[in-house]
Amino acid sequence: LLHDYYIFNRLLIGLALIYIITILLRTFFFKERPEKIKYKSYIEKLDAASLPSLHASRTAFMALVLAKFFGSPLMSIMLILLALAISCSRVYLKKHHWKDIFAGIILGILAYSVIVLIIG
Repeated sequence: LLHDYYIFNRLLIGLALIYIITILLRTFFFKERPEKIKYKSYIEKLDAASLPSLHASRTAFMALVLAKFFGSPLMSIMLILLALAISCSRVYLKKHHWKDIFAGIILGILAYSVIVLIIG
């Protein structure tokens, strides 16, 4: 049971960190999506922004956390491939540019690194 609590803390803190950084980046460095989205409010503007890709950052972060949790090389490969497939789908669906995906993956890796340094 304590191991589940440990993984929950990692996921909660890491995802919160990703959202905080993404909100700050999208607020101060707004970048349009490939297919522009109209917005009327601050929340809609955050959703209309493209950089960084939240899908890419969340899936990269979760792939790393879950790979560590399961400890299986095969599961790690499958999780990383799934994260990459999700990230590529965002470009295919014209929701992000490749730079947004790359930035999102980097953010996910950095969030994981920070969590490992803080929690262990």
